[in-house]
Formats: sequence, C-alpha cells, structure tokens
Amino acid sequence: MVKHRTRGWELPGGKVREGETVHDAAIREFSEETGIDGQLMGINSSLVDGGHVAWIVVPKSANPFSWKSDDKSIMEVGWCISPPDDLHFGVEELRKIAIYWSNASTSSS
Repeated sequence: MVKHRTRGWELPGGKVREGETVHDAAIREFSEETGIDGQLMGINSSLVDGGHVAWIVVPKSANPFSWKSDDKSIMEVGWCISPPDDLHFGVEELRKIAIYWSNASTSSS
C-alpha cells in the first residue's frame, strides 16, 4: 500500500493516459508509486465503481522495508498485514478486493 500525503493509506493507482491500455496503466502506476516492477496477474473492471482493480505480484526478492516512491505525493510505501488506521477507502472495499483476488488465485492454480 502507499501512504498518500493528503488521503492516507490506499492501494497504488491512478489514471489511464490517452492511448494507454488499462494493463499498461496498472503496471506504470504501480511502479511509479511503489518503486517496484511487479507482474500483472489480472484486472477486474467491475469490482469497484468507476475503476479497475489490478492484481500485481511483486518479486520474492523485493524487500518490503526498502520500498521507496519517486512520487512526491507518496510519503511511504509498505506491506500492510492489517488495514492501517488512516485508510483512505473503507475496510469493506479492501476486504472485497482481497476476497475476490484470493478466490481468483485459488481457482487459477
């Protein structure tokens, strides 16, 4: 997750640029906000209103204590075991996303 300067903790994300695919935007935004190159595993465009939710896997070699963002609006990057207190969106939305991708990963193995 990333800690945005004004919004608090949230999942990395952003806008799809003109001429860019949702897949390319997901990877770009993730990399820009976390400083990590991840592998896109899937996109869901109906899970949250007005947006897309990407499942991105980070390499096992990525040390979660050294993640840094080049984005000036991101204060911190971190792996969260439980939802942080200053979560930008609701815990239920985060839980819905986690359950969806957990079920998707189980059914694809």
